[in-house]
Amino acid sequence: PDLSEVTAWQRGELIFKSTSLGEIITVLERRYPYSFVYALNSLKEDKYTFRFKENTSLTEVMDIIVRVSGSIKYRIEDDKCYITSQNKLFLNILIITSWIRHNKKTGTKWHLYTGE
Repeated sequence: PDLSEVTAWQRGELIFKSTSLGEIITVLERRYPYSFVYALNSLKEDKYTFRFKENTSLTEVMDIIVRVSGSIKYRIEDDKCYITSQNKLFLNILIITSWIRHNKKTGTKWHLYTGE
């Protein structure tokens, strides 16, 4: 292993080498005073490599992770960081499922128009 990577924690650096988003979030939870709220199945199992210098804010870290992964988005509210999938198909399925449940509950008979 690279000695600079092994001693990075002593310099306050964060190094992720071929690491999944779930593993990255676990480290971020230990590093920053935030609770992370996410569905594990919404995170892709792709592996990422990042290196963040000491004093990098959580916002900066998350902005980079979002841009590189292209599969998540986030928002920080109070002491929580909410991470959601950007998978449009997944979101469309959720919207349609909610619409069907609502119509079954209310007995409404409407046609779903997707605009396509």
